[in-house]
Amino acid sequence: MMAFLPLFFQFFYALMKAGEGTEIWSFSTRLTRVDLIWRSRLPDLAYRALFHGVPDLGGGTRLEETLLMFLTQSKSRLKHHMDMVLVTDGYESGDGGQLDNTVARLKRRSHRLIWWNPWLSSPGYEIVSEAGQILSRYCIVQQTASVDDLVRAWSQLA
Repeated sequence: MMAFLPLFFQFFYALMKAGEGTEIWSFSTRLTRVDLIWRSRLPDLAYRALFHGVPDLGGGTRLEETLLMFLTQSKSRLKHHMDMVLVTDGYESGDGGQLDNTVARLKRRSHRLIWWNPWLSSPGYEIVSEAGQILSRYCIVQQTASVDDLVRAWSQLA
C-alpha cells in the first residue's frame, strides 16, 4: 500500500480542505485520526506530519483490532446515513478470528460500506486472503489505483 500513499494523501488532503465533513483515519497496526494531524498545515508539511503522527504506517494492518476500536470510539458519530470507505489491500496481519463479525457490524452501522482496493487494477491480481474475502462479502469493492479511479469512486457516493 505504501506505493499508493502519495495518491491517497493528495485525494484525502484535498477532500479534507474542501470542508466535506470527512473524517480520515489510519488503521495500520493502531487507529489514528489523520485529518486532525493535517488540519492547518500546508500539503508538504501535512505529508511529513503523516509519518510523524502515524509511526506504524506501513507496518501491516490489523483490520479486526483497529476496526473494533473504531466501532467503539466512534459509536456516537457513526450514523446509518454515513458512507464508510476502507482503503486497504485486504490483508490482515493480526489474528482476524472475529473479522467477519466486525465488518458485518460496521456494515450495519453505515449507509454504505465501500472497499477501495488499489491493487484491483493490477493484471492477474485476485482477492485471495481470508480478510479480502470477508471484505468482498460486505463491501462494495472498487478499484482506486489512479486519480481518475478515486474521482469516479467518490462521485458514486454523491
